[in-house]
Amino acid sequence: MKTLFGFLTGLILPVITSVLFYNFSYAGNLDYRGFIEALLFLDSVSMLFAVCCLSNLAVFLIVVNLNFIKFSRGLFLATIMYALAVVVLKFGIQ
Repeated sequence: MKTLFGFLTGLILPVITSVLFYNFSYAGNLDYRGFIEALLFLDSVSMLFAVCCLSNLAVFLIVVNLNFIKFSRGLFLATIMYALAVVVLKFGIQ
């Protein structure tokens, strides 16, 4: 159960990070949908995914130091899934 909670946290935390990144950087210029469309147009979505996964790294380091091993396994799995998505978006699969 703790592994599932860590996995779900790892999936949701980068999304929250992207919303915060939008709010602090582009909120006055674009709406969130326009922000995502601009990233798609500039082919920069993979860069956003990579930056947002840094929040997973911070949480991972905290939970490993607190010895929450099962939670950290789920978080690590979600981060690996995001990393694979970054690779696919960046280099594509032909």
